[in-house]
Amino acid sequence: MTPLLRELGSPGPRNYEQEARQQLQVMAQAENITLIDFLSIFNALPKPSKLYHDHIHFNLAGNQQIAEQTKAQIQNLLSRKE
Repeated sequence: MTPLLRELGSPGPRNYEQEARQQLQVMAQAENITLIDFLSIFNALPKPSKLYHDHIHFNLAGNQQIAEQTKAQIQNLLSRKE
């Protein structure tokens, strides 16, 4: 799940967005689905705003970051199954 630009940093996601994230995480766990929540990943970067074209769409660097993180998660899942 990718965050809106305004969710990054402080004050962070709005209450209803936090609740939606929690509900999605619970559902994903119940169904044994790997969920990548990019909020914490993006918040750990020095300038996450540089990943956005506008408040919701990613630019090339943002899409590259998402692809790299997704690839790492897939590789991690595949290595656990071996």
